[in-house]
Amino acid sequence: MDWIKEKYCPIEESCIVAGNLDGLHLGQMAMIDKLEEIAGQRGLASALISIDRDNAKNGPKCLTSELEKFSLLEDRKIDALISLDVEEQHLEAALVNKLKQLGVKIVIIEEDDDQLGLFEKYADALNYEILRCEPLTVDGEVVRNERIADAVITHDYELIEKFLGRPYSIGGRVVLGKQKGRTVGMPTANIDYAANKLLPPDGVYGVISMIDGVPFKGMANIGRRPSVDDFDYITVENFILDFSQNVYGKVLMMDLHAHIRDVVKFNNLEEVQEQVKKDIQSVRDKLERKFVQYTGEKI
Repeated sequence: MDWIKEKYCPIEESCIVAGNLDGLHLGQMAMIDKLEEIAGQRGLASALISIDRDNAKNGPKCLTSELEKFSLLEDRKIDALISLDVEEQHLEAALVNKLKQLGVKIVIIEEDDDQLGLFEKYADALNYEILRCEPLTVDGEVVRNERIADAVITHDYELIEKFLGRPYSIGGRVVLGKQKGRTVGMPTANIDYAANKLLPPDGVYGVISMIDGVPFKGMANIGRRPSVDDFDYITVENFILDFSQNVYGKVLMMDLHAHIRDVVKFNNLEEVQEQVKKDIQSVRDKLERKFVQYTGEKI
């Protein structure tokens, strides 16, 4: 799958999934399944048109950044993920231009999507068909981004996996940090996450990451670091357990599975080191059963 952010796209006739694709929850993934099926049957290129909200200053936080979408979908039989980074007042013009450019024949969209009216407006003029999909329900509840966002904040990992069909992920390129973790025997991978990404409350978390096809447990610190510095910015740091390779520059996706504790300010380095030992053991214990889903091994 190509990830296209520039204006030109080398596709002439296509079937697309459009609308609010934030989250890539089970309902949206069902539309992507339909996209692959229809595009294959009709000999059309397949594409997703995604509105890039990574740096949005208004509206809700994004559940899935554009980089995360590409990482989650790169193995699917889709020709292109097209990320439109455009201001709201210019969105209609940008979408119409992209519809023309892609020679769109079929638009797949949820019937209650806010953008449906826009696509209906140009369907006759641009000669494409609209395939409206009913919102997916799970256990009698409609799958909504807002509900998933609430679950991220309240640590409801069961509901997150039920609606997403997978854990909630935080991904980004690994960048050089302040290297403060080395002072407590905990070198961390610092994740350069999207500016508008929805993060869980500040705290310590149990995470699992796939690195070169191999799963690793990790202890993530998300938020400010009152015991280490007085900076006000939020960091996402992953101490990957039983791992010593260099991952700088790589894209790392970490799946959240357990909330270990809230952020606490310690009085000295010794207190920090003692708590780190306890946290690591807690991570190992809480992730034991989840880890076998990645490895396929029996407990």
